[in-house]
Amino acid sequence: RRPSASSRAAPPLLAAVVAMAAAALVSAMVFGVPTGVWVYRRAVYYLGKEEQLRVERLTETVVFNGPCVKVLNPLTVKSAKIVNAECLGQLDYIVVKDTVSGKERVERGPQLLYLGP
Repeated sequence: RRPSASSRAAPPLLAAVVAMAAAALVSAMVFGVPTGVWVYRRAVYYLGKEEQLRVERLTETVVFNGPCVKVLNPLTVKSAKIVNAECLGQLDYIVVKDTVSGKERVERGPQLLYLGP
């Protein structure tokens, strides 16, 4: 039996990585190697278990929690920064203040705390 077309399709992440690699290769051939490297470095992010990616897009800020691989469109991203999550022990706590609304909340440990945008 031949596998169906859906079972032969590449996973979305793999397809996105291949597309970005192809874009980097094409831009390297057209504009030179530094441009291809720039596209790859600005588009692909590898996050560890205790890391978070904060992405400032044109109109919003979004966060992605690790572990994962994120492929971004470099033309729609103002900035992207990898930050570490806060590791709270058994007796630790932290007061988190929302800068937009001014509300405060208390996060108690033990937990791995990812802060929002």
